[in-house]
Amino acid sequence: TQIYQHKQDKEDGVKTISMLLGIKGTIIFSGIMNAIGMGLLFFVLWKMNYLFLIPVYIVCMIPVLYKFNHWAREIFKDENEANFENVMQMTWLSGICNNIAFFLFIILTYFVKV
Repeated sequence: TQIYQHKQDKEDGVKTISMLLGIKGTIIFSGIMNAIGMGLLFFVLWKMNYLFLIPVYIVCMIPVLYKFNHWAREIFKDENEANFENVMQMTWLSGICNNIAFFLFIILTYFVKV
């Protein structure tokens, strides 16, 4: 969420990982970290014998993956696309989709006895 305010952070003397990586580097870093997070979630679900939840999560995250990939392509064409409005759209979409996924996890694990 810091990519739109690099100029302000620099003026304030603030150093962030995002500033060090640059806008494009931050997008790549975010993609890698999200992939690692999803991998860890899938590993935990596998260890807990809840493999049936993995496709649920993937389906719930399709809009987020689409939006992130589309937005990343736009940023690589024009770094001005890394603005507050686009960051907030990505944040809201991700939050909504993750909440839906975990709500479904609760419902499905309550009704499906493993």
